[in-house]
This record gives sequence, structure tokens and C-alpha cells, in this order.
Amino acid sequence: MNATNGSQGGDEGIDLSMLFRSLWRRKWIVVICALLGAALALAAVSRQTPLYTAQSSLMLDPRSIRVMSDEAVISDPDLNDGLMESAVAVLRSNLLIEDVINSFEPEVLAPLDPVSAAPDAGDGLGARIKNGIDGLAQTIGLTRADAPEPVPAIEAMSAQDQRLRRLVAKIRSSIRVWRAGDSYVIMISVEMESPELAALIANRIASQYIDRSVRERSETARAAATWLGERTAELREQLETAEARVEEMRVTQLDEDGVSLEAISQQQLQLNTQLAVAQADTASATARYNQIERVMEDGGMTAAAELVTSPFVLSLRQELSNLERQDLDLASQFGPEYPERQRIAASIELTETSLVNEVRSIVSGLRNDVAVAQAREAVLRSSLATLEARHAAVSRASTDLRQLEREAESARKTYEEALSRFNETRTAEQFQNPDARLVERAVVPAGASAPRPKLFTVFGGIIGFSIGLVLAFLSAFMRRGFGLAHEVEHATGVRVLASLPAGRWRSRSRMLQDLVKDPYHVFAERVRQLRAVLGGPRGERAPRSVIVTSALSSEGKTSTALALALSEARSGKRTILLDLDTRRSPLQRELGLTGSYDLDAYLRGECDIQSAICPLPGLDFDLLTNIAPNRPSHQEITPSALRDLLDVLGETYDRVIIDAPPLLSVSETLTYCSEAQAVLVVVRHRATSAPALRDALKRLRDMQIEPVGLVLTMTDLREESIQYAAEQSYAYTS
Repeated sequence: MNATNGSQGGDEGIDLSMLFRSLWRRKWIVVICALLGAALALAAVSRQTPLYTAQSSLMLDPRSIRVMSDEAVISDPDLNDGLMESAVAVLRSNLLIEDVINSFEPEVLAPLDPVSAAPDAGDGLGARIKNGIDGLAQTIGLTRADAPEPVPAIEAMSAQDQRLRRLVAKIRSSIRVWRAGDSYVIMISVEMESPELAALIANRIASQYIDRSVRERSETARAAATWLGERTAELREQLETAEARVEEMRVTQLDEDGVSLEAISQQQLQLNTQLAVAQADTASATARYNQIERVMEDGGMTAAAELVTSPFVLSLRQELSNLERQDLDLASQFGPEYPERQRIAASIELTETSLVNEVRSIVSGLRNDVAVAQAREAVLRSSLATLEARHAAVSRASTDLRQLEREAESARKTYEEALSRFNETRTAEQFQNPDARLVERAVVPAGASAPRPKLFTVFGGIIGFSIGLVLAFLSAFMRRGFGLAHEVEHATGVRVLASLPAGRWRSRSRMLQDLVKDPYHVFAERVRQLRAVLGGPRGERAPRSVIVTSALSSEGKTSTALALALSEARSGKRTILLDLDTRRSPLQRELGLTGSYDLDAYLRGECDIQSAICPLPGLDFDLLTNIAPNRPSHQEITPSALRDLLDVLGETYDRVIIDAPPLLSVSETLTYCSEAQAVLVVVRHRATSAPALRDALKRLRDMQIEPVGLVLTMTDLREESIQYAAEQSYAYTS
């Protein structure tokens, strides 16, 4: 039989006829399991007492009757899945069942009390066989799942409490409550030995649920009304206190300030306006005075007179102009000694003197105007500062008053809302309607509902047949994963470079020691085969950096990387193992590495590359890993960082073997694979599933990375010897 499963994709696939014949040879397993299941089911059913089922139903009513305009204090339920499930839980609660029990007379429920039931008369061999069958049926789960558990007697409880507890356990195990589809109807089913008692309890559970809902709503409304009454009284006192504080603050402010904040603000606005006018007047007078001063300094009084607009100055300037014109007319005919010219010269001198004196008087007046304007501005500034200080004081007092008014208004609103709610609650207390109503009354059942011997027997036979079929199938088809190299190649399309047999080493350090002691071990031969295949055909250059990864963890990638590094080193190549599986790397613990610097320290720039490398005495290769245990790398190894690291290592070593995390577990492995020259994917014998391996290879190909090959690890030499028995015996016989 070809036992290769479909996920492995063997050469011939699954031979269904061969599989059927294999199962047919194991038909007695199926037959015996089916007969045993039917017999056990029949024995369990024959021991059960006939039970009768009575069923009632409730409907949670989403409709409500509004007698108030506002929303009621106790709002009607919004029927959703959570509320329906809550109603089902309440119907099964011990509190409701206790109310049901207390509503009956004690003698009515006496048949349900296990203590009052008649003891079993059979104490002989038949009774022991019957008890044994019951125990076996209970062990394999064929007895009723809701059978009541024995209720141990509690010495500290009274007899009445013990009886109540026993009855609650009995009724609770006999009822079943569920929601009818997506409706608002809840079904209540009671299964008991007495049909009359089953119907009676089913109806009583429904009625007690309705009565309890009305009672609880009334009690809730009463408690809310009491609390709201007390709260309303407290809020009324708070409102009166707040209003009294507002009035007191108003009287105090009026007594202390004597004026309101609005009046001060109006005065402040007027002063600001007057100050602006005064500043403009001061600026205008100062500018005019400064202009006349500059003209007087540059051109004298006569030049300054041209800027003065006084009528007297204008008349003097006009008179001076006329005299100068008369003198100019006489100068063309007479000399300076002419009497008329001398008289005109005297008049000109007198007019100029009068003009200078008048200009000086006007300049002095302008100087006085500047001083007056500045003084008026200073007085207005002082008055405005005083008024602003008073405004700030009154404003602070007004702020406190407004705060008190807001508090009083808030207290008034709260009081009015509480008073309105209190009145509504008092009304709701007098009127409460249940949120459920009875839609179906339970009737006394005409026939037994359980047990059903034929159905249980057939069901037991089907279960036994299924168990037997599974056992037969498992016995013929137990192997999983890939077995031989051609299965892996057929399923993935990637060649298998080597098959590494499983060893009995307890640790990886022990594996390395044994490979050093026995270099011709079959495992070492296979690793040398892998190294030779990686070297490629003659003339090709072997890859300097080789990354070893796997689809999932625990598939032997670290052991493969160590063995390959040892083989490369023993062949004369300068080799280093770069451990990038920093999350779960066991090398530090298994190889007993110690030191101050490691890979993480180099990546953080705390040391050089030589300080971070750990030499392995006796193994001929070096190791670069994280020495500190349980410490993840604090710096992400980016593609550029890994590329730089490989360049640095390439200057010293001929081979760089990289141990990378699993492809499907860690995302950064794809980044590592993109920087290595060759990628090896490890596949564990009979463990790695085809979907996981295909998914890992797909992720590599999505990054345009094609692995050079696969390595089948932990193989069974006995399974390989089916095809290569002669070669194995020839190669490794001592």
C-alpha cells in the first residue's frame, strides 16, 4: 500500500482500492466497536426510568403602556439577544426555583425529594451488575447529561434548608429553558417521572417569573421614589442656600462699591475717548511747535513768520512787502541818501521789529499750548488708571456674583428635574405591568418522552461504528509529513540536496563533539554531500553566504547550520556561523558562551566585530550570536545593516553560514534571505506539512528569492534502506 497522503503528493498519489482493502482487513474492529456501542446504549437505556415532559412558554412583551408624557423611571426593556439570554438564566436560577418550591404544599413535592424515595431493594449480584453498567455508561457519556448530582447533607444546615437544596437541585436538573428561534418566546420544558407534577411545575415556573418581575419592578419604583424624595429635600435646601448667598453678595457689592460695573465701564469708555482726543491735540501742538523751532533755527524769525497764520502777522508781512516794493522802485532813480528812501528804510526796520516780536509772542503761545496739552493728557491718564483699578475690583466682585448666580440657577434646574422625576416615580409606583405573559399553558403529557430504546441503540451503534472506522483508518494511515526526498521534490518542485538522518544526541554541543570524534558518521557524510552540492559544478564559485531556515520551528535548522559550518571549517575554509535567530536561539545556553560583547553590542556600536565574535575551540569555526540570555536585540537588523555585516565578515571568512528564524513565524527572515547568496530550507522528516512548506516557498518567491534546495532532516535510515539498502551497508559497515 502507498501510504503517502495527498498533501505530500507522492509519485502515484493515493491508491483508493488499496486503502479500501486495508480497511476491509480491519473490518472486525469496526464491527466490534459498533456492536459494543449498541449494547452499551441499550443497557444504559434499559436502566432508565420513563420520564414525561411538560412544556409551557412565555413571551417577553416589547410593548409598553405609557401613562406619563415623559420617560418612565423604570424604562421598558429593549429586547435584544442579551436580554433574552438573561431571562433564560433567571428562569433557571435557584432563587426563582425556591419561590416555586415555597408556593407548593410540602407533600406535593415529596416524591421529588431523594431522601423520601424508596431505597433500591436489590443488593445481590444483579444489583452490582446493574451498578457497574450504570457506571460504565456514565463514563462514556451515554447517561443523561442533566442527571441530578447527589446532594451531600450539610450538618450546619437545618432539615428544612437541606430539603430545599435537594429540591432545587432536582428541579433544576429536570427543566430546560431556551429561546424559540429569533422570537420573543421562551420555552420552559420540565421532564419528570410524574406527568402531573411535570405540568404543574412548568406552569408554576412561568407564573412565578411573571409575579416576580412585577414585584421587583414595584420594589424598584418604591425604592427610587423614596430616594428621590430625600434627594428633592436636599436639593431644595441647597437651592435656598444658593439664592440667599446671591442676595447677600448683591447687597455687599452695592454697599462697598456704590456703583455698578456698567456705570464704571461707561465712564471708562468716555475717559478713553477724551484721552485719545488729548493725545491728538498734544501731538498736533508739539508738531507745530517743533516745526516753527526748526525754521527759526535755520532761517530766523522772518522765515518763521511765513508759517504763522495770525492776521496781525499777515498784515505786517503785507506792509513789509509794500515797503520793500516802494524802496525797490525808488532805488532805480535815487540813492540811499534820498530822504524818501531813508523814511522807507526806517519803516521797514520798524515793521520787521514788530513782526519779530509778534512771531516770538506766537511761538511762546505755542509752547504754552504744548505744555497745557501734555498736562491735560497726564491728568486723563491718571484718571483712567484710577478708574481701571476700580473697574478690576468691581469686576472681581461681579465675577463672584455671577458664579453664585450660575450655581443658584444650576441648583434650581436640578431641583425642578428631581421634583418632576419624583412625581413621575410616585405615579409609576402605583402602576406596574409585567414584561412577560403566558402564551402556552403546560398540559399533562399523554406518553413518556424518554428513554427511546430503539433510537439510543441505533445511535450507540453509529457511534461505535464511527469509532471503529476511525481506529481502522488510523491504524492503516498513521504516517504524516514527507518520508522520502522524491516526495518533497514532487510536492514543491524544489530539489532535495541532502537527507540528514536523525541522531540520538541530547544536545547540539554533543552532536558537534561526536562529529569531531567520528568524521565518517553517516550524518557527517550527508553533511559533506550537502557541502559538495552547494559548491556547484566544476568551475562555479561556491556561495560565500548561505542562510539556513525552515517553514516552522523545531525542524532542525540550527543543527543543520552547525553541522554545515563544522563541515566547511574541517574542509579548510575559514567559516563563521552567524546566528540571526535572536528570539529563541539556544546556542548561548548549549555551548556555554560567555563574554562582554556579542552581536547586539556590535549592532549598537559598543564594540568592533572581532570583539563580538566567539571562537569555538576544537570546532575550527567561529560564532557570532547574542550571549546575554533572554535579551532580544534592541536594534532591528535592516537590509543595509545585514549587508554591511556580511561585507565585514566576508573580509575575514570564506564561508558565512546564517541560522535564520522560521519563515512562517518571523517576518524579518525574508529580509535576511534577500541578502544571502544561497538559501537552504530545512524540512523535517514526517513532521513538516506540505501546506506549511508551500507557504514558506511562496513567500520566498514573492520576494523573488529561489532557494538553492531543500534539506530533509531527522530521516529514518530504515525507511531509506528500502531503496538504498546495498549502498548503506557498503558505505558504513565496519
